[in-house]
Amino acid sequence: MSALRRLLNSLNLFKNQMAHGNRSHVVNTAWALLSLIGAGQVEVDQKPLHRAARYLINAQMESGDFPQQEIMGVFNRNCMITYAAYRNIFPIWALGEYRSKVLLQQGE
Repeated sequence: MSALRRLLNSLNLFKNQMAHGNRSHVVNTAWALLSLIGAGQVEVDQKPLHRAARYLINAQMESGDFPQQEIMGVFNRNCMITYAAYRNIFPIWALGEYRSKVLLQQGE
């Protein structure tokens, strides 16, 4: 099977899984925020960046942690893996990037 076909199959599986929940996920939102910032969304339209950051800020619990949500790492169609630290590492990283590349740049 070609690499492209495998990628398309995995995206299809991901799409099918997402159709059942239709709610945001802190790790995926953080990844999206990091990707959009890295791709130059700051110069295009900052609204999606602000929305993602607001979601992450509002999702943070009083303890400082982010909630443990459903497992998102599925491979081989039946294996699931979770890294508990992802729920804290990626949102904090994304919010740091948001602060330095979006908020602080607005002040210049």
